[in-house]
Amino acid sequence: MSKTYYQSLDLWRGLACLWVVMMHACAPALATQFPNLKHNPLYAVSLYGFLGVQMFFVISGYCIVQAAASAMRKDSPFKTFVRARVRRIYPPYIVAAILSILLSAAAGYLVAKGVFKGSSLASADVLHQGPLYFFAQATLTQFVFHKDPVLVPFWTLCYEAAFYLIVGLFLLIPKARITERLMLNGLHTLTFASLVYLIAVPFHHFYPLDLWPVFGLGGMVYDILKHPESKLPKAFFGVAAALFLVFGFLHEHIGQEGDTLMSSRLMFFVGLASASVLLLLNRFDDKIAQTKALQPFFALGRISYSLYLTNFLALGFLAQIQKRLHISQALFTPFFILSVLLAIAFGYVFYRFFEKPYLNHRKPLSVEEGRAPAPEVAAVSS
Repeated sequence: MSKTYYQSLDLWRGLACLWVVMMHACAPALATQFPNLKHNPLYAVSLYGFLGVQMFFVISGYCIVQAAASAMRKDSPFKTFVRARVRRIYPPYIVAAILSILLSAAAGYLVAKGVFKGSSLASADVLHQGPLYFFAQATLTQFVFHKDPVLVPFWTLCYEAAFYLIVGLFLLIPKARITERLMLNGLHTLTFASLVYLIAVPFHHFYPLDLWPVFGLGGMVYDILKHPESKLPKAFFGVAAALFLVFGFLHEHIGQEGDTLMSSRLMFFVGLASASVLLLLNRFDDKIAQTKALQPFFALGRISYSLYLTNFLALGFLAQIQKRLHISQALFTPFFILSVLLAIAFGYVFYRFFEKPYLNHRKPLSVEEGRAPAPEVAAVSS
């Protein structure tokens, strides 16, 4: 019998989130003050933290497709799905967005007064933005209205919200005409179509399908684990893997040259590798979940959404302290470790007050036992 409740997803969330936080904690200083540290193994690994985004997208694809499949058994599938997603995503995000806007305004004022030496948060210039800017921030439609997110990591939530909408559209099809198999086949076909388009026209990508393929891989992982005896899901995954490899062989970037410093080839390969690891290690899921040495990362995974929402704010404040104290290169590593720990502590406080009250606290069961656990948001950042 299939088992689609994947206990160790929290482990991978924790590792991915820690990787992202490590990148945010060191990248600004290494870019401006201590470029020699880029060759230190600790920071060389940390600077690739943007790849944690791909791990999160795969996990999100798995969880959201699972949630949609569960919603299909309800009387109002689309309403059930959307209500759960809104409740899970928006309350913590709105609090974090309001906090970011207030701190951005304060940072802009302090930079103008010479108190801060410079701040990426201040660059949002929220004091001179119009109503559409704030509407886009509140609804996660920044890319639709061509507005920058008030906080850089929030760009990934814009993609998440769009991915949820795409999956949710399948639930608008009358129940008499749609089955889980048809929904999964439709999502997999969309993954193929977006990959073929990116291979053929990499410089004319469009939101959100430019990053859909990695999310789509997560849905294929769910399909394989839900239907272990069926060859069809495995065939879908095999075709997708081949298309990922073709893209990686032909292209380094999506979009115009110079749009991003992040390699699309590397991101897609890491997404494919993450999906493959989830498939290969699923048989050891119970053993991994019971390994005591890994429990801190499981705990980190459980607060990963809050940590994602807040780490940039906490680390930005700590970066200002580091500049004020003129911390030398010799002392930067202890400060870096302390910064990561303080960001985690701040994320945990935010989780307790602004995320945990909205969580579904039911005992998690497998889909086959009648109900699926409320999937965690795939907290992503870059």
